[in-house]
Amino acid sequence: MLSDPEQCLRLSPPLHRKALNLLSVYHLVGGLPEVVACWVREQDLAAVATRHRDLLATYRDDFNKYRERVSPELLRRVLESVPRQLGTKFVYRGMQLTLVRFVCALDGRPEGAERE
Repeated sequence: MLSDPEQCLRLSPPLHRKALNLLSVYHLVGGLPEVVACWVREQDLAAVATRHRDLLATYRDDFNKYRERVSPELLRRVLESVPRQLGTKFVYRGMQLTLVRFVCALDGRPEGAERE
């Protein structure tokens, strides 16, 4: 059915509801292997949310590894800007300064060097 779009339009209501439910779960679980394994093992969205939080905490903890090249605070701000922009039109101007500082830091250039 999925290979023929016209067949998809003729899904029975129960099958359509099931497909929408599975799509919702897919959106909530995401595609990170650890989180998917958690979902398969436990079928519990609360456990999935806990795993998402744990992974984000691990990412934030890793920011300190790069302290010599880029500010952990800058990395945190870039990471946290992503969810705020989901579902909205991306406005580059709102992130421009943060991204420029991030790139300069990765390149080892001081702030303000982006104008050169």
